[in-house]
Amino acid sequence: MKVENGRWRLDSRDIWRGMNCLDHCLQVSMAVAVGVQSATDKVAGYPQSDALRFRFEQGKDYEKLKFAELASSLGSEFVELPDFTKVDQTLVLAKMGKIAIAQAPVYISYDEFDYSARADLLLRSDYKLEYNEDGMLTSVPREGAEVDGLYCVWDVKHSAEPEAKKVKPGEITRYEAQLAMSYEALLGMGIGSGLEAGLIYKGDDLARFEPQQILTDLRNNRSALFARLLERNPLKPKLLEVLDWCCRSSSCSDAQCEYPIICAKTKFENDEISQLQALHYTHAPKLKDAGLDTVAKIASGDITGFGFPENSLIRYKSFALCITKAKKTGKPEYEVFSPVREEPSALPASTPQDLFIDFETYTPLNKQGKFYYMLGVANWDEEIKQYVAENELEEKDRFFEFVDHLELAISQNAEVHFYHVNHTEATETKALAARHGLEPDRLASLLTHYVDLIAVASKSVAVSVGGYGLKKIEKFFPEKVKDGRETDTEDGADSLWQYYRYLKAIESGDIASSDSIMEDIKKYNKQDCVSLKHYYNWLASI
Repeated sequence: MKVENGRWRLDSRDIWRGMNCLDHCLQVSMAVAVGVQSATDKVAGYPQSDALRFRFEQGKDYEKLKFAELASSLGSEFVELPDFTKVDQTLVLAKMGKIAIAQAPVYISYDEFDYSARADLLLRSDYKLEYNEDGMLTSVPREGAEVDGLYCVWDVKHSAEPEAKKVKPGEITRYEAQLAMSYEALLGMGIGSGLEAGLIYKGDDLARFEPQQILTDLRNNRSALFARLLERNPLKPKLLEVLDWCCRSSSCSDAQCEYPIICAKTKFENDEISQLQALHYTHAPKLKDAGLDTVAKIASGDITGFGFPENSLIRYKSFALCITKAKKTGKPEYEVFSPVREEPSALPASTPQDLFIDFETYTPLNKQGKFYYMLGVANWDEEIKQYVAENELEEKDRFFEFVDHLELAISQNAEVHFYHVNHTEATETKALAARHGLEPDRLASLLTHYVDLIAVASKSVAVSVGGYGLKKIEKFFPEKVKDGRETDTEDGADSLWQYYRYLKAIESGDIASSDSIMEDIKKYNKQDCVSLKHYYNWLASI
């Protein structure tokens, strides 16, 4: 979001935010755009998410791949506009009748604000997209169609899965909203075709939409946003109320949110009850209406008169107690559920052969599924074995070596367990088994020894650190975290980004850099495996 000549300049992300639960982010963006000091101070130095950086950079690579496929069949009829091109150039190329225009600037003006974007692809309406028998994206003439000077809008999405379906009639998804905004801009520019709009997904999936319908849905959903924007003149920043710096919901799952660190910090500072894990959306209003609007009040108050299930009462009280204690002590705190809120997932007794496993995966460009390039295994002595595949052909060999490692441990002790966090390693072991033909009996035998430490922790103890993930629980034993957290790779998103950098270094012939990056990833993976051991020990100690 920007302010130019006293007018708001919006993009599709701003529109989507304002229509959905991340309205607080739009509010903050508005304050930053007009220079409200408290807002600019709050966001100063905010680090860019590696998850978004990876998605953005690999998304650009995927766009280049699709554009190259189109250019190979269209020749000079395909034009990709460079950065900072003006909207006028889109109109010039449209007037020339170019079949495909990539990265085309589009623009539309509303009452007191403007919308601008770069449409990934504009396709002349007498052509349509399809994949040929070689799996290449091509454009072919529509049978019986005439050249009318109009264009259909397409967006390229490096995603293997189509966007989640709408829940209710009339709702609009993020991608549909983006298409609809570009279509509306094209209509305003006089070059919008009503034939179709679409999404180019990873692989060979093309999603097609009736543009007028998604535009109608967009207009119905964004009307409240436009009314709100018109209430706020960017020349009068005093009208902006920067009151909420955090999501009001108990969890924020929107990857487009630019302020997750600010959200988490401010929830803690403001003692927001949304910090309570799994706070039911119907319970929060009842608590607040009764004046129990902070964690501290819930920790010291009576919450038994609301008809909440016993499990919820135990959970809310336990989380409130440990979060309140953490604010006083300035260090991570926990509270064992008492009485246990439900049948706990038992923590197995340790055996000398226990192993701790962690996988590193990558999403290859233009391919379905993951590439499992590193399968890490550590023992109690923190000895690490990492099965590393240099390419997808080696993945099968490394997987069966990993399976042999685990089966050897089982042969030595039938009570052995393989510890991991969340369902990920179990799910991915199943995926690798299906891909490479591991016998069902061998897979079933392995999985009986898998233990998810999060499943144990979440049924036994409340924590003040915002969740049960490995990086969060590490705060309870920081002295056990070694050089693996001093690298550039700090979490799963970083791992994706670092492996992307690793591939780019190889591509450019910079072997020294690629070796350095891979060594960094290996240290990170080892620390994850070792931290699993300390996660187990921490749970056992309480």
